[in-house]
Amino acid sequence: MTHDTLVYSTKEEIKQCTEDLAATFETGLTRPLSFRKQQLRQFVRLCDEQRDALLEAVQKDIGKHPYETMACELALVRDDAMRALDKLSSWAKPEYPSVRLTFALSRPHVRRVPYGMALIMGAWNYPLVLMLAPFVGAMAAGNTVVLKPSELAPYSARAITELLPRYLDQRAYRVVNGAVEESSQLLATKFDYIFYTGSGHVGRIVMQAAAQQLTPVTLELGGKSPLIIHRSCNLSVTANRLFFGKFLNCGQTCIAPDYVLCPRDLIEPLMVELRRCYKAFFDGNARRSECYGKIINERHFDRLMGLLEEDKASGCQVLLGGTSDREARYIEPTVILSNAKAALMRDEIFGPFMPIIEMDSVDEAISFVNRRDQPLTLYLFATDKKVIEKVRESTRSGAMLINDTMVHMAIAQLPFGGSGASGMGRYRGKAGFDTFSNQRAFVHNGYFDDPARHLLIYPPYNTKRIPLFLLALSRYSPWNMKFKNATLLVLVLVLLGAFAKVRGLF
Repeated sequence: MTHDTLVYSTKEEIKQCTEDLAATFETGLTRPLSFRKQQLRQFVRLCDEQRDALLEAVQKDIGKHPYETMACELALVRDDAMRALDKLSSWAKPEYPSVRLTFALSRPHVRRVPYGMALIMGAWNYPLVLMLAPFVGAMAAGNTVVLKPSELAPYSARAITELLPRYLDQRAYRVVNGAVEESSQLLATKFDYIFYTGSGHVGRIVMQAAAQQLTPVTLELGGKSPLIIHRSCNLSVTANRLFFGKFLNCGQTCIAPDYVLCPRDLIEPLMVELRRCYKAFFDGNARRSECYGKIINERHFDRLMGLLEEDKASGCQVLLGGTSDREARYIEPTVILSNAKAALMRDEIFGPFMPIIEMDSVDEAISFVNRRDQPLTLYLFATDKKVIEKVRESTRSGAMLINDTMVHMAIAQLPFGGSGASGMGRYRGKAGFDTFSNQRAFVHNGYFDDPARHLLIYPPYNTKRIPLFLLALSRYSPWNMKFKNATLLVLVLVLLGAFAKVRGLF
């Protein structure tokens, strides 16, 4: 089926795709590190050689400046792939934990092995990084992968569909396109892992479908990420970072500051600084700026403008911006003096509206945040160490940024993800590799210790041997704490016990 620029996959194609990838995994094609590294190199080539095509596709979908797409998407994805290529051998190396001498010769260890066939469902607001970053983790971990781009970003989806087969092995990685019907067919299929990025509503549908198959999932959702301003902050720097984080990609970012909690006496000085930022970033007219994008489609435009009109009718005051053009899918960066009961405070805004709510004490702000779902990110602007510690220790969120916005997504060494209603699971860097890896426990024993097992494990049991068993089992046993050289004692006792059993002494 064809929908404007994007051809949807048929039911037969989806069925054949998943059957092929499941069969490929069983052949072991994707398991060797040499194959994974070769595919990662090819992926880096794709990012380098097709950079312009990918940047153009995103610009057509959502109006992003190529620099913004490069900085916030393609550069991050390429960096993830290069890091995985560099670190894969160490990430995949078996781990041998420190264990009791009793078990040391059993060679207990953990190997990170691929789950099997993974499904990655991307999002429209960042159509490259939100699908391809987890894809790098799944590929590095040795899985076969079905990629499902968002149909709401059709140019990006088409670019990925056309370019991926030129660089990567189609026996292992495929792209499926479509909307609700095609996604439903995928979710009805048995996958070994599902990774979804999007709304909480669809996230619940994905999790319910995964539960039918007992398939593990990672859900990258979103929610209302609060930004708390304290009197100790540098207001000029706060405004710069707040304005950038909120209006990047027209506010269509899952980690964008959703609303601001600000002391009453700082609101007017803050507005002076925000107006300065508007002039500096967009020359005071975002509509004429090539650095400001557009709303993804008319449906989202109507949703956003409906919320704004409802709040204006209820008495909320527009402090900055407020203009719009439906045909151009343009909404001006807008700041609103709001309240807890406003329409814009019901759900995640996902647009260029910044509600500011008067909140005079840190305790009041903490209580306000904690009465709501756990956010993907919590932002605090303050220099008072006691305030920073109090907010950090009294709140919950996927991440917390102090005196900054958005930047944690660029740090691949930090695991990215939500908490509670904002999601579950982590990715980026090694966290992405671990997400798509099954931590498989191994024990490889010999036969030499069977006499000791007759003494300590096998029936018939003898309660007089309980202290010896506990000593052999754990360094934290009551007996173990009484002896400084307990490890040596365990070895001696086990060997003596084995000797005694063999000789039939007891």
